Amino acid sequence: MKPAYLLSIAVAMVLLSGCQTGENTARNEQATIQTPDQTDDTAVEEETPSLTSSDKETEDTTQTPAVAETPHVEPTTVPQPREAGWYMRTVVTAIAPSGAVYTHNTAGIFGELDDSSDGIDSHDIESIGRATLQIRFVNDRLEEGKEYFSDYRSFSKEIPEHESWLFLVKNETGENLSEATFKLAVESPVKVFRRPSDNAFVERKDPSSELLRHLYLIDVDNQKAYTYEEAANTTFSMEKMRVRTFRWVVGEPTQDDYNKPASVQSRALIRPQIEEAPVNSKFGLPPSI
Repeated sequence: MKPAYLLSIAVAMVLLSGCQTGENTARNEQATIQTPDQTDDTAVEEETPSLTSSDKETEDTTQTPAVAETPHVEPTTVPQPREAGWYMRTVVTAIAPSGAVYTHNTAGIFGELDDSSDGIDSHDIESIGRATLQIRFVNDRLEEGKEYFSDYRSFSKEIPEHESWLFLVKNETGENLSEATFKLAVESPVKVFRRPSDNAFVERKDPSSELLRHLYLIDVDNQKAYTYEEAANTTFSMEKMRVRTFRWVVGEPTQDDYNKPASVQSRALIRPQIEEAPVNSKFGLPPSI
């Protein structure tokens, strides 16, 4: 009995040991099943690591290169003509007792230029020849007694406080106009500029010039002043003379503007001339500007 009993105990122990081994094996299988999932997740995380903010900035810079800035270029400035003076042209139109109409509008120029002086300069053209009707300037600041087709003074950008130009309306030859009537006017004022490229003069008409508001005409023979508008609407008379004396004034007239220089006094007694004025290509042309 004893050996059989021992054999039974041994078999029971073997069976018990086998059950424990199977249970451990099942547990190990469950652990083995879970392990690949955990290993795969770790692998994915290692293959695609998360980007830090600095990494993102580096990546963005690499993918979008910076655009080079366009250098600043200063705009080109074109030199503009500079103001260099102004002038006006005096026009006289006379009606003779015979009904004949005479007009002189090729000289009678007065104004200011940047390279002129208050004396005589290259822009003051000395008069030549005689004509039935003419305008001539006399520079009464000089005692020379010469007459000019044009008279320029030194230029100031501001409207002069006072400047004057003495001129004569003359009837030296042809029909006697001593009993004629006449009108005086100025053509549109002209502004003068210097061109930067060659310093040459450039002209621009200035019909609305502020100068006209400050322009006066003095009838020196009759001691009477007119605004420009009044003068343009006045009919004058030669008053039985062959020479009439006037003065253009810019600014308020002064007492000296009414005075007639001694060099002009005797010119009112000019006798009629028979011969006509000689033909000359320079006659009556404005200053060479």
